[in-house]
Amino acid sequence: MRIFMTLLLAFSFACTSKTAEPKSPGVLEGSPMFIKLSYAKNLKGDYVGTKKHARATIVAVFASWCSGCKHELAMLKQLAAKDETIRVVGLNYFEEFQDQGSDEALRSFVKDNYPSLEVVKASQELWTEFGSPSKIPSMYVFDRRGNLVRSYIRSVRPPPSKVELEATLLTLE
Repeated sequence: MRIFMTLLLAFSFACTSKTAEPKSPGVLEGSPMFIKLSYAKNLKGDYVGTKKHARATIVAVFASWCSGCKHELAMLKQLAAKDETIRVVGLNYFEEFQDQGSDEALRSFVKDNYPSLEVVKASQELWTEFGSPSKIPSMYVFDRRGNLVRSYIRSVRPPPSKVELEATLLTLE
């Protein structure tokens, strides 16, 4: 009986692991915007999900043509390289604004500047969940449970300095 159950389990795993549909992020907790983002798909078609090892998830709202966004993403890339518990997700919404960008420009920008950046093209529903910020770059910092800790909305204030962002990240366990 034990051998039969083992074979049945192995067979069912083999059948389910070969499906084209990406795995669901599973049961999530945290703020509604974090949950909605976790169920979004990245440019590769995979669910963003959560990363168990991440003590912080930083969501950077950007477009490939935005010079301030490029500066901010470079800073986030450095922070994430120094600390593997920091996860960065790019939320792209204004890419085609006034014909300044395109899907091709976005993919090229990510490949050339931040290949490990997980990018989500925001749907209107996801954008609304994030409060529809009217200017970029904007940034949201979530703790390991998906709770919003800090937001840096460009229409309200300038982006954070590296020192300011590091101080915010130090408060997270």
